[in-house]
Amino acid sequence: MFSFVPLSIMENEVFELLVDDRELKSQTARKLFTLGVRLKTQRLDVGDFIVSERIVVERKTMADFEASIIDGRLFQQALSLRQCFSSPMIAVIGNNKVVRIKESAFLGAVFSLMLDLRVPIL
Repeated sequence: MFSFVPLSIMENEVFELLVDDRELKSQTARKLFTLGVRLKTQRLDVGDFIVSERIVVERKTMADFEASIIDGRLFQQALSLRQCFSSPMIAVIGNNKVVRIKESAFLGAVFSLMLDLRVPIL
């Protein structure tokens, strides 16, 4: 069974993430900072948050996720994540309402990412 230890319990350890400098003003980065996570910034070629040598997170708003499906860059981004990290994931932040595309296209993209490319969606 997996046990999760909240960051606030690990008093003597500092959790550190590498963050793309374009994400520094995001609510996600601000929240991580308020939780005591040390954020090191640089321009990343792949992903938005590098958690470890294996784990990278690509952060997208729902609007950006939809736009990525429409313009075709979503699967190329996911392939790049997969090629560079063994445990990539995409975090869709904010409103979870599909607006610009059909829900079936949205679900098809999500299932393809998760099943074909093995990139989980949060």
